[in-house]
Amino acid sequence: MKYIIVITGASSGFGVLAARALARAGHTVYASMRETTGRNVPQVKEVEKYAAEHDTLLVEIARRVPGGKLLFFRSRPEALSLRLERRLRAAFERAGLSVERHVVFLPWQHPQAFQAILGAADLYLDTVGFSGFNTALQAVRCGLPVVTREGRFMRGRLASGMLRHIGLDELVATSDAGYVELAVALATDVGRRQNLRERLCGARGRLFEDEASVRALEAFLERVVER
Repeated sequence: MKYIIVITGASSGFGVLAARALARAGHTVYASMRETTGRNVPQVKEVEKYAAEHDTLLVEIARRVPGGKLLFFRSRPEALSLRLERRLRAAFERAGLSVERHVVFLPWQHPQAFQAILGAADLYLDTVGFSGFNTALQAVRCGLPVVTREGRFMRGRLASGMLRHIGLDELVATSDAGYVELAVALATDVGRRQNLRERLCGARGRLFEDEASVRALEAFLERVVER
């Protein structure tokens, strides 16, 4: 069984040794450390290669949807985005694909511009391992179909929880292979995407106007006060 493991203090000693050993064993390892732009820059460069376990999923999607474009935004600090660009370039080159043909990086956008881009997109591919939340919410609000890979832990189940709540379980993949298959199927089927857009627009009220969680929080706070 493979696990998702978070290791703190991974710049040296037992931390870095454990991160390397667990990554080599096939586990997903998130290694954290302080001063990543200072004294630990060499250690960041050393361990970053262990965070690329899902790049092959994007490469396979691009290979099977040759006319598609994978769109990324350069976040702040931009050095992290540049590191991702280099990593993706290497992954695409290993697969014999051109990153320029399949991948686009845009500057960080203002909210209105970002919403417009979501509205013009065909699919939102949720991040694997650590699911999106706010961005997935915005995609649903725009009627943009979301493809998500449901993980074992809560951090990998944020988008899937939303989709299941509004009755769109079919957009939830439960394996890496299923994630790729679902993304490819939707990217190449305009009619199915349009149907999903209409269903999203009809169901999103259950997500944004559902007061059940608010009432539950109120009830909890009332019980705490009464004690």
